[in-house]
Amino acid sequence: MLINPGVLVRFELSRPLATLAHRAQHEDGAAVVLVVPSHADDLAPAINDRMPVPIESGGQRLRLPESWLSNLDRAPEV
Repeated sequence: MLINPGVLVRFELSRPLATLAHRAQHEDGAAVVLVVPSHADDLAPAINDRMPVPIESGGQRLRLPESWLSNLDRAPEV
């Protein structure tokens, strides 16, 4: 899991991020988990809204619905 990915943006390290993602997808690299909050569903995910996250297929992105984020699936029925 990548922690504090904003450092990648600060030092413009898009190439190492792309290499890491490529190795995880195509080689024997470790799995990579990167959580990037976004409010726009139609835009590609970007770290700090500045550095695009290298995604090779739609299956590598998961949109969490608002109801899940609000934990409504576990709320008691009224």
